[in-house]
Amino acid sequence: MHQEIVPCLTNLGAAYADIGDHVRSRTLFERALHIEEREDSVDAGTLHNLGGAHEALRDYAAAKAMYERALDLDLDTHGEGGAVVGALVALGTVHEALGDKDAAHQLYERALGICEHEDHPSRGAWREALDRVAPSADPIEVYW
Repeated sequence: MHQEIVPCLTNLGAAYADIGDHVRSRTLFERALHIEEREDSVDAGTLHNLGGAHEALRDYAAAKAMYERALDLDLDTHGEGGAVVGALVALGTVHEALGDKDAAHQLYERALGICEHEDHPSRGAWREALDRVAPSADPIEVYW
């Protein structure tokens, strides 16, 4: 019944994120997720959006929890394919923000491994992220 308002909440949340009002954005994404959970129709995109709002507010623990849920849902739905790359990279950025470079490195490598044969427009950004967290004893040239 309320499922039809989820896209409105999501679009409005994205608009608030675009103008930098991440508190309102988070609230709208939380409302969308609440409806999806109540109707047993949780979408990984909603989890990802809510994770982004938490990350923008520097609530990295909450962002990590949302990105992990999005990744699990994407894996269940799509398997280890291109659909999971966004969640892997987002989770990597949270680990990087938390200072866990080893975990970030593993997540970025996994994302790049999935897109190895694809000409993805974000591939260069992921490579830069991987360079940032590469262990000093493990130069990035080994991977490329």
